[in-house]
Amino acid sequence: MFSKKLIFISFLILFAIPIIAYSFFPSSNFNIWLSTRPILAQIYAFPLATATMVSILSFVFFSLSFYKKNKQICFYSGILLLLSFILLLFGTDKTLSSASNKTKTLKLVTWNVANQIEAQHIERIFIHFDADIAIFPELATNIRENREDREDQENQQIQLLFQQVGLSISNYDIFTSPPTDSGIAPVTVIIKKSYGFYTKAETFHTTRFGTIVLHSRKQNLPDIIALHTAPPLPGLMEVWKQDLHIIHNQLASKYPKAIIAGDFNATMRHGALTKISSHRDALNVLPPFERGTWNSQSPKLFNATIDHILLPKNHYYVKDLDIVSFQNSDHRCIFTEITF
Repeated sequence: MFSKKLIFISFLILFAIPIIAYSFFPSSNFNIWLSTRPILAQIYAFPLATATMVSILSFVFFSLSFYKKNKQICFYSGILLLLSFILLLFGTDKTLSSASNKTKTLKLVTWNVANQIEAQHIERIFIHFDADIAIFPELATNIRENREDREDQENQQIQLLFQQVGLSISNYDIFTSPPTDSGIAPVTVIIKKSYGFYTKAETFHTTRFGTIVLHSRKQNLPDIIALHTAPPLPGLMEVWKQDLHIIHNQLASKYPKAIIAGDFNATMRHGALTKISSHRDALNVLPPFERGTWNSQSPKLFNATIDHILLPKNHYYVKDLDIVSFQNSDHRCIFTEITF
């Protein structure tokens, strides 16, 4: 009897500590450490799914305890139910207001295409939505390298897709992150020339699968940082943690007025991301259950919010945001209109 009681108490403690840290002290060093531990890092990515499943399970045991008149099970399941409600209510950021009196706009799309982009996506993004800037982590661009001027090389794949929908690639600038030895396609950014003349800045710190820093020569247009991190998988955990540190320390801190977007492979409560105070996630204008971006083939409840658009606080506001699921990729596509 004593051993069973000890097991229940130990389980509750092990469950309660990360939930309390994650829910109430997300930027604490303790939570940063916990959220980058194997297994916990993966569980942390799905706070709503975890909270919902645990609450259902604990409610079942709570109900059975009355039927069997077992006060111990009733007590333990009640505590577990309370903890799951805490995670459900406080395990995600509050929904933010999108109200703003700003008049300038930017239509931005970010989508990890898993190297599966098609003409219908180009039509949806650049014709129907009329995107000014599109960020595509994991897109092979087929750019023929040239030491003198690699940016002027023809992008065969994108050019063909644009032609198929009646658009001219000459009206857009294409930027691609330097190749890595990861076997993962780089990050590609496509910008409408009429929106702003952007140039690529030299980047000394890059995330594992690519980072691009872009400056506009037009006044009052935001810098754009596009990135793709390593995932928190066995063998890549340390690289993933370092990527999150780069986003906080080398990108958000040094470019406080830049829009930072792409595939972070982490929620904003993972690792060093929790310390970012200069930006807020555009996805927070949606209710928590609507923010999931991965896996697109699963119900939204079981999705993780690992793709982000970080906007400098008090400078940029979300006028409209929609998350769309395309069958080709396991990531959902984020459409947003930003005012500033």
